[in-house]
Amino acid sequence: MAMYRVLHTLDVGKAGYLYPGSFSRMEWLDARGIAALEHKGAISRVHAPPIMILPGWTERAEILAQVGIQDAEQFLEAEAETLADALDVEEKEVEEMREVLLTWLSADKPAPG
Repeated sequence: MAMYRVLHTLDVGKAGYLYPGSFSRMEWLDARGIAALEHKGAISRVHAPPIMILPGWTERAEILAQVGIQDAEQFLEAEAETLADALDVEEKEVEEMREVLLTWLSADKPAPG
């Protein structure tokens, strides 16, 4: 599923809010909902950064390039088993890497004022 950059604060119900600058897959929305948010300028399709430029990911990026993974979106979308096999780690560690990556790609609630 594609990644989107949040351009306006979005209320996501019980999960809280997505703030401008955050990245999200918008997985709770159907194609019509995503298209409506894009049309309103609330979200835009992202062009994910190459993983080679991420701090501490140089060696990992070289290995992943061999299986066709070159940017953050590809890493987040790839099968955990494929990534674990390529990196010679447990799938649990892949999920931890994904959480770190999503944290880097997310924006916190803006400071008041």
